[in-house]
Amino acid sequence: MSIGYEPRWDIPALPSQFRRGSWGEQFVMNMREKILNGSIEVKTDAHYIRTQRWYVEYRQLCSDGLWRPSGIYLTEAESWAFVAENHDIIFCVGTAHLKRAFRLAGKDKKNWKECKGSDHPTKGIVVDHNHFFLTADKAVAEYNAEDDFARSVEDCYAEIRDRVKKGGPGWPA
Repeated sequence: MSIGYEPRWDIPALPSQFRRGSWGEQFVMNMREKILNGSIEVKTDAHYIRTQRWYVEYRQLCSDGLWRPSGIYLTEAESWAFVAENHDIIFCVGTAHLKRAFRLAGKDKKNWKECKGSDHPTKGIVVDHNHFFLTADKAVAEYNAEDDFARSVEDCYAEIRDRVKKGGPGWPA
């Protein structure tokens, strides 16, 4: 891949446009490198075309009947790529930025979803592009893993209380 002006598809650029174009090309090359080195998490979303939101998993129902942290809570990837199933649309984002957008989207309970269409049901938050734009500013508080974990534990207690209220078992012995 060449960096800079490509006469087959670029129009002659002003210096500021050239810098922006070069930045974009470098970003794509960095993402390519992350894909090749395995430091990018790739998620395929079958509903994006209809909803225009990406599903970000944070819990999975395990074979022992307990919801356990997964997805965004456990990722070690530097970046994520969301792919719209059966379409040539891909959205790449750094994990720190995704976590900020995830937290913002999670403040609204209408964004809380469950995916029950597989052997391993999941819980997630749907994040739309506005959540990414609103959290792009560096002034937004950075992701706080300690706070996230504390809220995760609170979620677990809420799940157990709900299960007991419905007549189910409490904490496993």
